[in-house]
Amino acid sequence: MPMRDTISFKTIISGCFKKELFSVGFEYFKLMYGSSGSYLFDRGTITTILSVCEGWEFVNVSKMIHTLVVVNGYKRETTVANALITPYFCCGCSGFGRQVFVETSDRNVVTWTTMISGLAQNRYCEEGCQIHELVLKLGTNTDFSLGCFSFIFLVFTHNLIYCFCTFHFSM
Repeated sequence: MPMRDTISFKTIISGCFKKELFSVGFEYFKLMYGSSGSYLFDRGTITTILSVCEGWEFVNVSKMIHTLVVVNGYKRETTVANALITPYFCCGCSGFGRQVFVETSDRNVVTWTTMISGLAQNRYCEEGCQIHELVLKLGTNTDFSLGCFSFIFLVFTHNLIYCFCTFHFSM
């Protein structure tokens, strides 16, 4: 391809991941990042890379991307933080997921849901319930509360974990 830009790199990386050609996709990312700074990755590229890092085998990739996020000034981007939390919990590195959550100052519904679901997936039932209660105290809308309750219930039931929490929904 004679004319490469950030969009063309992101497209080829995403295509590789959709075809489960992870090593090829990561090679294109390395090529993009290492191309004398002429191709700048954006938060879309970061979230694309992180979307496939959902297993223990990707823990080092997640940490590398996390470092690039900090170095390149994307640390305060909520969409990037949300994308970072998920792979950390998926690979069992809940401490790193919690760290990203704590450092995220502009939390949205996705941030809270990602944190609660990550805790549920890693069997931190009580902490997930505590965070859900915090969401309710902060006044997040009822639709979010009901959605989180449903998701937590499904995950806990699926993992044969029983969580006894009192959920108060305000109308």
